[in-house]
Amino acid sequence: MTRPRGLHIGHILGAAGLLALPLEVFSWPSVTPVMVAAALAALACGSWRWSLLSRWLAALCLLLLLYGTASAGWSLEPLGVLRLAAQLLGTFVAGLVLVDAARGLAPEEREVSEKGLVLGFIIGLALLEIMLLTRARLIDYVRDLPLLAPVLGHQRHFIFPVGFDPAMTLVVLLSWPSVRFAWRRYGAPAAIALAGVAFAIVLQSESMTSKVAFAVGVVVCLAARLAPRVAVSAVAATLILWIVAAPLFLRPQVLWWLPQALPVKVEKQSSLTHRLAIWGFVIERIDERPILGWGLDSSRWMPGGHDLFLRNAELLPLHPHDAALQLRLDLGIPGVLLGVCFIFALFRAIAGSPGDAAERAFQLAFTVVAFVYAALSYNLWHVWWLTMLWLGSAFMLAGARAGPEGTRE
Repeated sequence: MTRPRGLHIGHILGAAGLLALPLEVFSWPSVTPVMVAAALAALACGSWRWSLLSRWLAALCLLLLLYGTASAGWSLEPLGVLRLAAQLLGTFVAGLVLVDAARGLAPEEREVSEKGLVLGFIIGLALLEIMLLTRARLIDYVRDLPLLAPVLGHQRHFIFPVGFDPAMTLVVLLSWPSVRFAWRRYGAPAAIALAGVAFAIVLQSESMTSKVAFAVGVVVCLAARLAPRVAVSAVAATLILWIVAAPLFLRPQVLWWLPQALPVKVEKQSSLTHRLAIWGFVIERIDERPILGWGLDSSRWMPGGHDLFLRNAELLPLHPHDAALQLRLDLGIPGVLLGVCFIFALFRAIAGSPGDAAERAFQLAFTVVAFVYAALSYNLWHVWWLTMLWLGSAFMLAGARAGPEGTRE
């Protein structure tokens, strides 16, 4: 492979990695403009390859958009469906360009990309720790600066520390490509140290999902190192079962054994008790329209959704907090089929990736972490959340390489 000259995709991804987490700490959400700028730069320097991965991803995205747009015909808010479909189209196009450009980098491109990512990751971790120690006073100072106030001043009121939950999510996602680089370049002690620092910062957050996701990712990574084929097959089967049978497994009658006494927090409107109430309400609505669903992003307008479950907690605050339930609620059986096809194709790609066992272990850990968030937290159609997934996937692909077991650059 020839040595690239001038601006190349490694520079673009490195710049995106350098900016993503530090900007996310100061300005939520900032990842979407970072991804869009990187995708435009990748197109400008001719990095579009239209690989097999891009083709099947594009096909699934197109099918989802077509059916989601068609659901405006029976949705409670047709104009809302069309607006969201347009936003998803732009997000998918930018993500596909960046993911496609990130595949098969030359060694120099890969090194520049990974160094930019790890430097931005370390800077972001340091900024987050400063914010936590100072109770985010720097946020108010930065937002009041004359040059930045017009840009950042419109943002919603910042609540400490839950205002850093999106940044914590990005920390957990970017930990895997960053730790992989440390593992290859400096060995296991450096990788463990970097992962330990990241986890220590996540533990200081209010996001239980981030803590669980990080821990599950570590367990899966270790399991994949010991038994790669078994781990990939087991995780894939579990996720397909979740997509297909979530309305059966997440009913309150099935989860009666979970603790019910966890408090609902005023600033987050979140607890296990509240989550179970949300899932029970959503499953009832799914049973009312089991085939076609209620329409894309219907959670926002679901009848009865804004009725209070407790004093400060709605029965359905904007989304179901579970991607499998949201797919079924919004898009019905066709949404479930698209989800199953996506998981099948994704895990087939992981199982067939050319890297060694360590590479596949990091890929599987990143994938599982993303699905933990999808199963417990975010709106499946949030553009900033989808952007984090696209960016994280691009960094995982950019750093992927084949090589003998245990080798480091």
